[in-house]
Amino acid sequence: MTITESDSVTIDYVGRLEDGTVFDTSDESLAREEGLTEEYPERKFKPLTVTVGDDRVIEGLQEALLGMDVGDTQVIRIPPERAYGEHSEDRVASYDRSAFDEMIGDRELTEGFEVETEDGPPRVGEKALPVLDQRIPGGGPSPPTSSSS
Repeated sequence: MTITESDSVTIDYVGRLEDGTVFDTSDESLAREEGLTEEYPERKFKPLTVTVGDDRVIEGLQEALLGMDVGDTQVIRIPPERAYGEHSEDRVASYDRSAFDEMIGDRELTEGFEVETEDGPPRVGEKALPVLDQRIPGGGPSPPTSSSS
């Protein structure tokens, strides 16, 4: 079954930098091997479900999914302009240390610590994913689902 706009699909993926460093994955054993489970102990490394075309994932990934068939494996390179854009210092936020400590509360500040804005987690355009390997597991796309907020 070919993936089209508005299909809901679940993918396994490995995000790598140009030098091969794994920065994200849906594979828990790979995450453990690469030290990601130690960096992000609260994180669950599991397949990602996306609705193609809903703009919740980067443009380059959405484009790559279109036309694929369930079970396909593909390595894709996503240039910055199809992801989150080139690095720009004006998109780096600075906070007064006491204000930042107040924002994080009693959570321990460690390398890789993630912070949400008042509007929730970062949106497309706020961080970089230059390379993504992804595989679509069997089972086929399912009809789009609606979520109630």
